[in-house]
Amino acid sequence: MNDGIIMGTGDSRYLKSIAGFLQVYPNYEAFAAALVAGTLPIDLNGKNPDGWAQQGTGLNKANLLTDATAALEGLGSEATPNEMFAALANRSSRMITYGTSDLTPGVSSLETGTVYLVYE
Repeated sequence: MNDGIIMGTGDSRYLKSIAGFLQVYPNYEAFAAALVAGTLPIDLNGKNPDGWAQQGTGLNKANLLTDATAALEGLGSEATPNEMFAALANRSSRMITYGTSDLTPGVSSLETGTVYLVYE
C-alpha cells in the first residue's frame, strides 16, 4: 500500500455543486453565509492527479479484508479488519503454550496438539 502525498498546490481535488448554483448563491455574501452555516452543497468530485506527488492506494474491501481471507477464520463476508485481528489474536493465544512442566519430545498431551521438539 502507498500513502497519498498531496503536493500542496491547492488542486488535489475537484469540487462539484448543484445545478443553478449561481441562482441560489447570486453573490459572495450568500455563498459565504451558506459556507459558514455548513449548508453549501458540494460533492468531492474525484481527485485531480496533477495535484498529487503520489497517489495513495485506495481503501476498499478488496484490499483490506477479502471474503476468502475472512472465511479462513470462520468469519462471514461482513467481517471487519478489527474482527479479523481479534480472531487471529484469539487463535494465537490458543496455539502458544508455555509453562514450567516437563515435556516429552514428540509427544503432546496438550489440547492444542502442540508437540515439543528438540533441535540439536
